[in-house]
Amino acid sequence: MNLIKTLFITLLFILAITFSTQNLNLVTINYFSESWKLTIPLYLLVLVSVLIGIILAGIGLLVDSIKFRKVLKEKESIIRELKKKIAES
Repeated sequence: MNLIKTLFITLLFILAITFSTQNLNLVTINYFSESWKLTIPLYLLVLVSVLIGIILAGIGLLVDSIKFRKVLKEKESIIRELKKKIAES
């Protein structure tokens, strides 16, 4: 499994490098017309957008994980109480 993971990460790295070298054109990002303007290379815009998406997805997964752990602890507590009741009777 580690070999597959390493190959996948290597492939993504190679794709990112080739994408970067092929897309050096500058793009201008306007926000609220002329009040906020930024000129950056296209590859940087795409890679930063992907990175932001990964971070937001990770935060969402972290929140879900915390919720599921809380529910799991509650259910385990209920199971322990029910096992006690069964043992007592």
